Amino acid sequence: MNLEKLTDLELIHKFQDSGDQLYVAELYRRYAKHIMTICMGFLKDKGLHQDVAIDVYLTMVNDLPGKTFENSQRFKNWLAVISKNLCISKLRTIKRESKIIYWYKDIENLNNHVELEDAKRYNSVTPDELKKSLDTLTKGQKRCLELFFFDGYMITEGVLKRLEVDGIPPNVVNKLKAIKDIDIRGAGFFFDQIRALIDGDEDGFYKSVIMKYAVISDKKSYKDISESTGYSLKEVKSYIQTGRIKLRNMIKKILEEKENNNDK
Repeated sequence: MNLEKLTDLELIHKFQDSGDQLYVAELYRRYAKHIMTICMGFLKDKGLHQDVAIDVYLTMVNDLPGKTFENSQRFKNWLAVISKNLCISKLRTIKRESKIIYWYKDIENLNNHVELEDAKRYNSVTPDELKKSLDTLTKGQKRCLELFFFDGYMITEGVLKRLEVDGIPPNVVNKLKAIKDIDIRGAGFFFDQIRALIDGDEDGFYKSVIMKYAVISDKKSYKDISESTGYSLKEVKSYIQTGRIKLRNMIKKILEEKENNNDK
């Protein structure tokens, strides 16, 4: 049988009667460009387009047996709706995973340098709990620990120019000037700053480019911290040592409270 001669509705009916995916494959072939155009409007990454396109095909296989359409245009409209919904679902997943990844980088640095019992690792701590714990430290302790443990991020004039060359919209670039030349420590903290400034970036494309260019350094040495803050080497070592102890105790307290609540 020459599938190309069948109408869309005939292909749908034959699939519903036989369950043969050859009919779905022909329908998909006809509208592949339409589906990909929709995906490209939502997702910047070609690999993500292909992922969603596969999901569209699987949805067709699963849902078409229970569907009826008045004409081909209604079927095309249905494809557009499921393509859009699957793109939005993909964007939400990316956004959620990106947040987790950024905070994981920060917390893993603490795991490597501030020892706790195995059952009380910092990756059991939420971002808000980590912030709360850091805020209990003195100004010197907090600043030295941030410089010692966390990567640094800064929006400089050079970063702004590189973003413009990469096609980041002028309105986004202008918003970033609000944190220009501020040394922000921790990928998670920096992520929060740019997320608060930028709207309409559901897939995280702008944020990923910004964070790539804005990285200024890995953790700093005692000497680097002394030069950066004006504290003496003795003060830096003291702040880091006492800050470690206080931070460890705060985290232990939070985790113990969680354990007690779970036991109730």
